[in-house]
Amino acid sequence: MADFVLDKSDPNYREHYNQLMFALNSNSPLIVHIKRKTKKRSIQQGKYYFGVVLKYIEEETGLHPLVLHFLFKAEFIPWVVFEDDFELSTKDLDIEQMWDYIELVRNFAETFLHVTIPDPYSVHR
Repeated sequence: MADFVLDKSDPNYREHYNQLMFALNSNSPLIVHIKRKTKKRSIQQGKYYFGVVLKYIEEETGLHPLVLHFLFKAEFIPWVVFEDDFELSTKDLDIEQMWDYIELVRNFAETFLHVTIPDPYSVHR
């Protein structure tokens, strides 16, 4: 499967456009998905999620952050892209989706574990 990203500000825009047109003119059946490109989750979001959110929950539960991460992914983002048809991933979430996911995890921690996790704006960077 090939991904074609068409960005008119890209100096290789014409080449990418031609590749897409070539693929569309082939005799093979195609499935085409069109969507606006969004910014992926930020490095700061990942640092906050792993370094603060999961750390606080680890201190309460004793579970390793990666174990927590896999549990929360399965619980809160079953609609995320499946990688290799097996693994849910947060790396393909856009910035807004990642904040929504983090908020679900924070609310779970507050409600069920009675762990209050500081919001990202109160954490020293």
